[in-house]
Amino acid sequence: AIKQGSLSPVQLRQLQTEIQTLNKAEIDMGTTFEFEFKYGMDIFENGVTDGVKDSFEEWLYQPRATHNTRYLHETKPLKRIAALTTADYYQYINSDQKNKDLASPVNWTPGMLYNPTGKLLVSYSIPAYTNYLSRAHDLNGMFYLLKLQIEIALSPDQLVENVIANSQYTNPYTHKPMGYKKETHSIYFECMDKTSVCELDL
Repeated sequence: AIKQGSLSPVQLRQLQTEIQTLNKAEIDMGTTFEFEFKYGMDIFENGVTDGVKDSFEEWLYQPRATHNTRYLHETKPLKRIAALTTADYYQYINSDQKNKDLASPVNWTPGMLYNPTGKLLVSYSIPAYTNYLSRAHDLNGMFYLLKLQIEIALSPDQLVENVIANSQYTNPYTHKPMGYKKETHSIYFECMDKTSVCELDL
């Protein structure tokens, strides 16, 4: 409707007001990770153990030690990262600290001889969860893109580049103006989740 110009300026302003961006508490997925951990305790003790049952790996698997490893290497750092603001998350995700905090528990040290199967299982799950953190921030950024799209529609006599440069709806990660692709007439910012596309056609 915005692209087709079928909404009046009054309707556009009302729509822009009604679209709410996510607040810090709504982006924070810490509670989700807690529930995932509790749910995973049953999975690791029942479902996953079926995969190593009656095998050599079962002798090298300790369920309780696996829970501890999973909490320390996955749940605890994910909860801390989830509480970051979008700008802080952007700095964090591009730092070396992320790799240290979410490092695989699999390493070639004597300690690896204890519960190697459990550590290996945890190492498989860590990368999958990091995408969810990025998606929450990306989704919020898409709301900003939509608000910017409306602002551009409300300023038909101005150059798109000028509206973008002076808008309060900026890149949520860098706080710099949103990007503009003249060839596709679209606004965008770079998603942190590389499987998503944070772009809107004008």
